[in-house]
Amino acid sequence: MTKQELAATLNVAYAVAGVDGFADEEKDQLAKELASYNLSEEDNNLIIQAYNEMSILEAVNIIAQANEDVKKEASALIIYAIIADRNATEMETGAHRLMVKLLDLPLIEFEEAQRILGF
Repeated sequence: MTKQELAATLNVAYAVAGVDGFADEEKDQLAKELASYNLSEEDNNLIIQAYNEMSILEAVNIIAQANEDVKKEASALIIYAIIADRNATEMETGAHRLMVKLLDLPLIEFEEAQRILGF
């Protein structure tokens, strides 16, 4: 996954998980995903900067054009983010379904999401 794709994945996961408000547990999952790449502080800062400057539309376009592996990881992170607070609301699941259709993301189960993310 490129830095741009990672920033886009974090952006979309944040948008989906935050549709009903953003819990600390959801934020923690996104931080955990970024940390799992074991990047240098400089690279982390570049990704965070790209994330902050990226519109949701740009993030959607980046993931929509990504390869299947990126889409699987994006789908896994979205699932993990929305259940992190142990309260997947209808708004979150609706936003997830929309992203699955819009981005042609694979539907994956929680256990597969864990395996993909290594959590």
